[in-house]
Parts: sequence; C-alpha cells; structure tokens
Amino acid sequence: MPAVPMSAESQPKMKSSGFAVRNARAIIGIVLGWGLALVSVQAPAQEPATRIIDHFIMDRSVLATTGQRRSSVDFDSKPDLGPVWVILNYTAKVTGPGGDGRTSFGVFPEAVAVPIGEAFMLFQARFMANYQVDDTLTLYFAGKSRVLTRSEIRDAMTAEQFAQYTAAINEEKKRTSDWVQLVQTNRYQIPATELGKIHVEMNTLEGMQPINLEVLVGQGPVPAEMMAY
Repeated sequence: MPAVPMSAESQPKMKSSGFAVRNARAIIGIVLGWGLALVSVQAPAQEPATRIIDHFIMDRSVLATTGQRRSSVDFDSKPDLGPVWVILNYTAKVTGPGGDGRTSFGVFPEAVAVPIGEAFMLFQARFMANYQVDDTLTLYFAGKSRVLTRSEIRDAMTAEQFAQYTAAINEEKKRTSDWVQLVQTNRYQIPATELGKIHVEMNTLEGMQPINLEVLVGQGPVPAEMMAY
C-alpha cells in the first residue's frame, strides 16, 4: 500500500497519552470531559460551535485481527458547520524488524461516495511518535483543573508513597518503551439530506500490535486541544 503524505495535523509531534494506562485521557478526554454526556462544546464567542457527534474506542481485543469494524451513531450532517471530521488516535507496539510496521484503517461515511485517498488512514511506525508516559498529576475542583508540579506531588505524599509513585512511573515507561502513537484527521463533505454513520475498519496490520484506537467524530472547528497533537 503506498504511503500517504501527512498534513501538519498528522505530524508525529504529540506527547503521547495512550489508553491502556491512566494517561489515556489526556488527548480526547480533554475535549469530552470523560464520563460526561457527549454534548456540543462551545467555542469562544462569535466562533461556530464544535459539534461532538460520537466517540468510541477499539481496544486490542477488537483489533486482534483485520476486518474488525466499528461504526458511529446515526447522525444528520449540518453543512453550515463545515465538513464532518474523523480523528483517529492510534497507539501500537512495534514488532516488525528494524522497528518497522504499518496499520491501515478504512474510514468512510455511509451512503456517501468519497475519493479513495480519503477513505482510509495509514499509520507507519517510522512516522509515529514514541509513546511518552505522562508522569504528572492533575487536580479537578469545581469544574477547573490544575497540573501539580513535581515538588507539589512530592509534598502531597509521604516519602514511601512518592517512592512507590516514582517506581510505578518508571515501570510504565519500561513497559511502553516500544509503543508508538499518532493522531490523524480526515474530513468529509456530507449533504444535510444524508442520515448515516461513519465506519472505521482495520484493513491491514504488519509488524505492529495494536494497543487501541480512539475515534472522535464531529463538525465545526477541530478542538484546539486536538490541534496540538
């Protein structure tokens, strides 16, 4: 399968977050609030709203073999918000010789024809970022959050607790040292008259062991938090 050039949105510059461990929520979790209902997230005044249509995760049990498919909820497009976008956040372990490997996913709207180049996403290990374990802690209070500094974390724990915390982080870094991650985005022009789904299917898997794939479907401005990855 030919390589697919990546846009600036897809470049491997993210600080990885992953889902198999507790840092999993750093990327799309910021957008959804994890545990809250999927609702429209209002952008700053006079800016169009970001519409979150669906969010789901395909874990390693689902991605064990090719051909596995998940679909979004049925939705009606709102063209005034612009194209429907689909964001894939893929984390995998590299198993191929020389650190090489690739996974491709078919990503396409139901009942709407799209160019073949827009109907799939290719993840190549050599173009993906090394997974980085997030060793920060975040406090949430009254709808606000603050990331604790290293010294604040130390002060909040006993010496024994901090030693256990540090050991757990170091162990996680060793466990995920051969993981890679990348976020990519596709956009689709879907008429308002069409009611359908977005389908995501793993097509090929070579030299990689999937950890999970997180999918976010929406319209309007792509959340700023996602543009940072």
